Amino acid sequence: MLNTKWDYYSVKLPDYSLSAIFNNDYSGLEPADIVTIDDYLKSLPEGYFTLISNESYFSSYSAFNNLGCDVFDAEYNFKV
Repeated sequence: MLNTKWDYYSVKLPDYSLSAIFNNDYSGLEPADIVTIDDYLKSLPEGYFTLISNESYFSSYSAFNNLGCDVFDAEYNFKV
């Protein structure tokens, strides 16, 4: 049995991005938001997100940029 080590980091995902990230559903998003989400996902190592919070809150920044928006706390898990 191989021992695979995992690590994670905490992120603040904008609420508007959750459907795209978890369900691959980009409907209703502006073209610029789609590009932002796709660029962010391409920058990550292979892994997966886990939502930590079930309620959004306003933050002055998100995983995508330093623009304030409603976010959900999440973890991005990846192999080391």
